[in-house]
Amino acid sequence: MAKRTITRDQIVKEAHKLVRAKGARALTFEAVARQMGVTKQAIIYWFPKKGALIEAMLLPSLEAEALAGQEAATRVETDRNVRQRFAAAIVDFHLSDLERFRTMYLSPQLTPDAFAMVTKGGHQVSSKVHAVTAQMYRTLAEALIAEGFATSDTARRKAFLLHTNVLGLVLMASLSDALNDPLAHDLADLRVTLLAQLA
Repeated sequence: MAKRTITRDQIVKEAHKLVRAKGARALTFEAVARQMGVTKQAIIYWFPKKGALIEAMLLPSLEAEALAGQEAATRVETDRNVRQRFAAAIVDFHLSDLERFRTMYLSPQLTPDAFAMVTKGGHQVSSKVHAVTAQMYRTLAEALIAEGFATSDTARRKAFLLHTNVLGLVLMASLSDALNDPLAHDLADLRVTLLAQLA
């Protein structure tokens, strides 16, 4: 029988499918290997620790979200302030792929043991996550100060609260989608109302 060659990207893609289909608790090297029709050792070759696989699953999405937010915060527009630009970018980023949002934010929160930030091997996913989010908050805080919406003492807190408030709308949309239970309000109208609140 010919040996099957797999790539790092294929493993990450299959791990995402597994988590989306069966939840974060189902994420094991054995389960990914079984789903791919390879041995557990083939997975371990690319990801010696579970933390490395989790990082490969989460970090690119977090980096993409942070980049979207940073680009919006630093972009100059005459018709929107920095808060509106940032909120619109984050909402649009997440609404474009609610499955990605659930993997990024809900799976780690609902099953923290499966997505432990520090694994047995000491692999620190959290330090890389914090570096990405810290840069996004720094960029947003600087833009809020430059716009006169925040002082250097309050900018970081305001950046964090803006981001988490925006995630609240996406969270409701994501849960509604996952449960196939429509929101009482049109999502496009909610987006417009959110941005209007930030005027």
